[in-house]
Amino acid sequence: METSEAKELLDLLSEQKTGWQGLWTTFYTVGAATLTLIASGKISVPHLHTVSLLASLMFLFFAAGNYQALDSMRRQRLALMAFMREKAADSPHIMNVVAAAGPPSQIGLRVYHWGLSLLIVALLNALPLFQTASTKG
Repeated sequence: METSEAKELLDLLSEQKTGWQGLWTTFYTVGAATLTLIASGKISVPHLHTVSLLASLMFLFFAAGNYQALDSMRRQRLALMAFMREKAADSPHIMNVVAAAGPPSQIGLRVYHWGLSLLIVALLNALPLFQTASTKG
């Protein structure tokens, strides 16, 4: 494999990794912002449960789209890695990079993503209960 081909393949892998990290950053940011909105106390207590439920539904809608994008990117990475294995079979250094760049399994991604999503939804629905109890106490 020529050096220019190897560089192009590694650049593709790097771009794909950047996209993957961007999707996770968006997921964490939206989750944290949603939780902060509910926990901030800026929403009046009588409406807090309704807003929390609405925020939970909207977050789940966002999480479903985010998961689809992550899974699509995971499949793209697998295809790119297979292509790189084929092209770089004679380059052990590139094969080591390819082996280290493997995405999580589909079940691993599903468990982690939806586990975090359910934790955020649980917190969104628990926060109003704590805030209501603290205003009554």
